[in-house]
This record gives sequence, structure tokens and C-alpha cells, in this order.
Amino acid sequence: MPRSLPWSGAGRSALRRAAHRPSPLRRYALPAAALTVVSLVAACSGPPKDGPAPGSAAFKLSAGTPAATGGLDSFTWALYAEPPTLDYISAFDYPQNTIVSNVCESLMRWTPQLTVAPGLAEKATNPDPTTWVYDLRPGVHFHDGGVLSADDVVFSLGRQLDPAGGSAWNSNFANVEAITKTGPLQVTVKLKQPDAQFPQYMATAAGVVASKSGVEKAGQDYGTSGSLDCTGPFKLGTWNKGQSIELQRFDGYWGAKAKSAKVVFSFLTDPSARTNALLNGEADGGYLIPTESYDRLSKSGVGTLYSGIRNWNLTIIAGCAAPQRRTRGMPRPIQEMISRWISLFPPPKVKITALR
Repeated sequence: MPRSLPWSGAGRSALRRAAHRPSPLRRYALPAAALTVVSLVAACSGPPKDGPAPGSAAFKLSAGTPAATGGLDSFTWALYAEPPTLDYISAFDYPQNTIVSNVCESLMRWTPQLTVAPGLAEKATNPDPTTWVYDLRPGVHFHDGGVLSADDVVFSLGRQLDPAGGSAWNSNFANVEAITKTGPLQVTVKLKQPDAQFPQYMATAAGVVASKSGVEKAGQDYGTSGSLDCTGPFKLGTWNKGQSIELQRFDGYWGAKAKSAKVVFSFLTDPSARTNALLNGEADGGYLIPTESYDRLSKSGVGTLYSGIRNWNLTIIAGCAAPQRRTRGMPRPIQEMISRWISLFPPPKVKITALR
């Protein structure tokens, strides 16, 4: 989620907005940030070959896109890579998170304002500094027909804890002592010590809940074929390896019904191919648009190029037991910049967390 946000993450929010647009009018979404961040990102993608740079007066930053006024049959979203898996414990990059965030849900949610709100848990309480209690929504259905219970939550979070699973989110559970079922729709997490960040983690892919029976039935194939058996507004459809993944609206969704009946994610690894797809109608939108295509897209007349505002929160906590660096959601140049920054400082050890 998230990478929320991480999973209020731009990949997810851009998709949601596109899925709720009123007509097939093509739109393009891309991230923008402070000038220093844009410069570092541009170093990866290559500088624009023509037209003004993002952040100049010619670009207007947008907090969002217009709200939808109706539904549509389908739309196509361009991804720059094919996900190696859609298993939520491995969903750590934009392509898989863009898809998983619309199929699977976490206990909590990130809002666009980067605050935590109820998700599959309708209530989260903190009775003492090392205890979090999550009360689940009743009557929530998985895509394959099962009903959400505390057993599913204990199982799903347990997969993140298991070192053998190789979870990308395992470090977020380093401070967890126990996860237990304390009622049919209640799960209690006991921490080893107070941790102000743990409730935020439950709004990311670290807090995703899938059907225990569905995951066990799929076995080693979970995330690479068949259903993900989650609870989100879309369910996994056809995966054409090397080409595309299709999502279908889940009519049994507990929340607001998705406005698009179908979503097709097209894998276009070549930047020029993604640009051409946006221009000729093969794709209705995308994330991480090639910088050299900004001028062509903005002048094409076939869609709208949005320059979004990206939020970066840098939290420094001195005196932690061990040095940790969390930069999920950041481009690699930013991660490297923070690593170099850390290396300039002697003890006390620091823990850096970045939430996009």
C-alpha cells in the first residue's frame, strides 16, 4: 500500500483515480516533488529532451484529478515492469503494489493526508503502550467466497513474521512478540517495547489480510497463478505472462463499488512504448511517465498530463537499539543520498523512516 501509504502511495492513488473517472478520456499521472528530488529522479530516467522541466512555471502541480461522475466498462494502465509475484508479502515495488493495492486490503488504510484510518479493522485500540487490539469488520467476504475472521488475520500477519517466507516486510515485525486471536473478530498484537510506527505499518502491505484457506490451497503457486483470495474492490482475472494482468470488479465488496468493471495492466518496459501507448490509446494512464515524453504528452491533445505533488516525511529517532533505515517508496537515488547522509554522523545510532 502502500507502499502506503507507503500505501497512500502515488501508484495506488493514481490507479484509484483512474478507475473512478467518468469517461474513457485518457489521462496521464506522474510524480513531482521538490526541485532537488526531481533532479535526482531525472538522473535515473534521463533528462527531458525538449520542453520545460517539472517544477518550472509551465507545470502546474495537482493534488489530485477530477472526481468521477459515472462508471465505465474498462480502462488500461501501463506498468513499466511485470510483477514477479503478486504475493502480498513480496509486494514491495510499484508494479506489484499498484495491482495488489486494488485486490488486497490491510487492517488499516493511509489517507491522502498521510493519516491512518480504519480498513479491514473497523477499530484499533491501544490499551497499553505495548498492545494493539484490532476489531474486524463483520461480514467481509473474500473473493473465493469465505468470510473474514480473526484466524485469517493471525495467519496473514504470521506469514510476514516467518523468516522462511522471505517477506519484504519482515523487519516491520521485529518488535512483535505475539499475534493472537482474542475473539472471533478480534486480534491482539503484543509488542516487545512501545513502537509508535507499528500502527502505521498495518496500513501498508505489511498489514494485508488474505484468506487462510485460499493461501494454503494455492501453496507455492500463491501469487503467481490463480486467485489471491483477498477482500479488495477488484479480484484477480487473467494473467497473460509477459503481456498483461486483468482485474475484474468484485461485486461482493463490502465497501463502495468500483466504478470500472475491468482493469487491464499492460507491461510496457520500454519508455518509448509507454509513451506511444498513451498517445495512440492503447493505455489510458500510467505511473512514472518518461521525463522525455512530457512535452509530447502535454501538447498531444488526447489526454491530460498531471504533475502530482509528492510528500516526503523524514522521521529521525535517536537512541534506538539498532540502526535501521526505512526508505520504502523512495527512488533509489534518494535512498543512496540518505545512506550517505547517515554515514556522516557518528553515534548515537539513528533510525530513519520515510513515508511517501
